[in-house]
Amino acid sequence: MAAEREVILAGGCFWCLEHDMQKIEGVFRAESGYAGGTAPDMTYEKSHDFEASGGHVEAVKVVFDEDKISFKKILQAFMGLHDYTDVDGQFCDRGKQYAPVIFVKNAEERAVAEAVVASVKGAKTPVVDYDPPLADDEDGIGNRQFWTAEEYHQDYAEKNPTRYTYYRWSCGRDKRLQTLKPAL
Repeated sequence: MAAEREVILAGGCFWCLEHDMQKIEGVFRAESGYAGGTAPDMTYEKSHDFEASGGHVEAVKVVFDEDKISFKKILQAFMGLHDYTDVDGQFCDRGKQYAPVIFVKNAEERAVAEAVVASVKGAKTPVVDYDPPLADDEDGIGNRQFWTAEEYHQDYAEKNPTRYTYYRWSCGRDKRLQTLKPAL
């Protein structure tokens, strides 16, 4: 039986990060969504107003086989898939809702994530504690719950290859990533 583990990462447009993470050997799946905020029932429309969304960012839940790829290796791959120097958005997507973030669940994950970020020259990607949702949360919102994005956002690159390729190219994502290539 595979040792399934998950991590939530934010690196700008969730379509691009989801697509890139799914290509990594040992990754079972990547799912687009929203994380880090407190607003209930997140939607794509709500995500465009960072303050009203309670601080949600576009994020991807990555589920991987820890027997095939380590948490550290997942984070090292992630550092090559976003602009780790830009905390005000990513590529042509500007605003806090597109900021890069590594969400961690405990002190062990925090130590690994901070070491990976520190190993990349110029990296500013924050490491943020991620509390699981609380069923008995008194305000009914939950505490930093991961909200799965709408179905039309899932596997967007496969469903809309022409639009996705044009979006990625017009934003200059791959061109910028080529200049950043972190030495890990």
